[in-house]
Amino acid sequence: MLALCFLAGAALATIYQIFAADLPTFDALVDYNPKESTKVFAADGTLVGEFFEERRTVIPPREIPEVLKRAILAAEDAQFYEHEGLDYVGIVRAFFKNLASGETRQGASTITQQVVKTFLLSPERTYSRKIKEAILARRLERNLSKDEILYLYLNQIYFGHGRYGVEEAALFYFGKKARDLDLGEAALLAGLVQSPARLSPIRHPDRAKQRQRYVLERMLENGWISQAEFAAEIDRPIRVAERPEDPPGPYYLEEVRRYLVERYGNEQVLTGGLRVYVSMDPRLQRVADRAVREGLIAYDRRHGYRGPAGRLDEARRAEVEAKAQGEHAVDVLSLRRVSLEPGVRLFGAVTAVSDATATIWFGGREGTLERKDAAWALGNRSLSTLLKKGDIVHVEVKSARGSKATLALWQDPAIQGALVAIEPATRRVVAMTGGYDFAQSSFNRATQALRQPGSTFKPFVFGAALESGRWTPASLVVDAPETFRDPWTGKDWKPQNYERNRFDGTMTLRRALALSKNTVPVRLISELGPDPVIDFARRAGIRSTMPKNLTLALGTGEVSPIELANAYATLAAQGMHAEPVLVERVEDRRGVVLEENRAKPSPTISPALSYVLTRLLQAVVEEGTGARANVLDRPTAGKTGTTSDGRDAWFAGYTTDLVAVSWAGFDEPRPLGRGETGGRTAVPAWVEVMKAWHEKRPAREFPIPEGVEFAAIDPKTGLLAPVDAPPEAVEEAAFVQGTAPTERALAPGLHPADAPLELFLGGSGR
Repeated sequence: MLALCFLAGAALATIYQIFAADLPTFDALVDYNPKESTKVFAADGTLVGEFFEERRTVIPPREIPEVLKRAILAAEDAQFYEHEGLDYVGIVRAFFKNLASGETRQGASTITQQVVKTFLLSPERTYSRKIKEAILARRLERNLSKDEILYLYLNQIYFGHGRYGVEEAALFYFGKKARDLDLGEAALLAGLVQSPARLSPIRHPDRAKQRQRYVLERMLENGWISQAEFAAEIDRPIRVAERPEDPPGPYYLEEVRRYLVERYGNEQVLTGGLRVYVSMDPRLQRVADRAVREGLIAYDRRHGYRGPAGRLDEARRAEVEAKAQGEHAVDVLSLRRVSLEPGVRLFGAVTAVSDATATIWFGGREGTLERKDAAWALGNRSLSTLLKKGDIVHVEVKSARGSKATLALWQDPAIQGALVAIEPATRRVVAMTGGYDFAQSSFNRATQALRQPGSTFKPFVFGAALESGRWTPASLVVDAPETFRDPWTGKDWKPQNYERNRFDGTMTLRRALALSKNTVPVRLISELGPDPVIDFARRAGIRSTMPKNLTLALGTGEVSPIELANAYATLAAQGMHAEPVLVERVEDRRGVVLEENRAKPSPTISPALSYVLTRLLQAVVEEGTGARANVLDRPTAGKTGTTSDGRDAWFAGYTTDLVAVSWAGFDEPRPLGRGETGGRTAVPAWVEVMKAWHEKRPAREFPIPEGVEFAAIDPKTGLLAPVDAPPEAVEEAAFVQGTAPTERALAPGLHPADAPLELFLGGSGR
């Protein structure tokens, strides 16, 4: 017996030496830095986004409530505080069960062993791994306290639905922090650990309730809760938190992610637990997302129905029926199963159609489409002229009850759009939308798309002209057809106005911008040359390449919406330029500030000239092509833009408080169609965003800097208006001090010879 004991001891010692020789150290546990999601917080402090490989938020031991600890121990390891890392009785029981089955099916893992397995070993089920696990568990118990081990476990384990650790689990299932969990909630989370997918209260509430009862019974047996507490919870139904709506600004968040990856690397962004504070205003961002989407849908419906997505053949019908397996609804195009709930959009096949109704088939389910719910595509026609039996059509579920669903004809817009809103003083980007649907296309048209700005570029041409001192808002210019020889390209060019053959003759520079005349900026740039215009635009904030020829006058260079918005923000900020700010602060997981970003304004355009340009752009909104934007009940400046071939529609505008730029166009540029201008296509989204921002803000005038003077102008002569001239015959204009006209026009009825007039037909002018 002694010999046998000696041999057994020697064998165990040998086994121990073999398996203990190359075991990992506890560095990863002592310096616990798990994969933790990067969280993005908006300007109001709300969480608006996360970037992660494992969705985890590590919390300190003091924030883990005692009720949750006890629930976890009841479910997983009731003797945790008594044993030294191993449950020997459980190990023997599992050994014989595995031996009987011939497979390694069961373990007897304590929480300590689970920590070892999660952090230090592979998940394979082998006897050698179990031996290593046992050795490491004993070592771990000697190196860390029980509370430290439990802290690691509760922050590391998986709770289903992509959530790791108790904090993320509490937030996901109950909409509260772990420290605020009650007994029933703690017991439910504890029960999930065994099999998060099989016991999910969202997908399998009955199983989750059964497991919760087991945990409560174990807590009662161990004396950790009273009979009254047990009775109060045992039959209480499970109530999980309502799923929150999708966070606002997916394009904004993607831009933030790209910025962070460039600065810190992809691994740090996905696993480093950064805390990122951005300039986004969540309320305004939601308005911007919705306004762009609705504006694009409105455009799409103005241009009619593009027809069915295809035809249902026998092969596709068989695939749909196989996927449906009875009562399931199936998207006929993608073959994915779909719940027919209000707001869901999917493709179905027309199985019957009359003048008033159509029946749409989705495999195991059907829906009814009435004529009134396709009116936008029909006009005065009947439904049978639009749809044919076998057509595959896109529909939206209006309502669904039992086996019946009421549908509306749907069509995703082919057009795209973008909107950027910036505070001019701080350059904080408070909202940014880069397209119709981020799920369909993550390409951010607000920052990544370069498009011709068209007439929204004209303020920089006019600004350069005013800055030269050769023109003022009262200078007379001529809107007339003329063929120009472009010295920079050597080609002849005859610019046209939007109205093609309409030319209004002599007018003031102010009026020419308000009406967005194309001939006038071409005349200006032919006298100035492109370099002063490019320089002015650069100082405002345009960074993209601009052509050095006459076409620059009509915005034939390409810019991004955020670039244009920031250039307009320079005008709104009295000539102070700064770069736009999306990310304001980044902290590491310990709260150490890694970077802080604030606007660093520098004067690039004189305040007086910026104000004069602002007043010219006010005339665009109050009297000219931007009249649809004149709805804010406060001073508003802006400029419409429609490229010469009608491929881009823009509106750029601002108040004292906010600058916003709205753009619409096709990704593969093509004409938007008759009547689609910046004023019609781009302004509606701009208006919605500006209304939302100014809803509770008082109206403010644009501040008047030093060096500005005002004058009432006679639009026919460019001179000071006659005394007692009626308001409708006067243009109120701002001037850089010392440049306003000094002569007064004669009152109507006097002989023209007594009124000296110098028409601007070249480069001279008042």
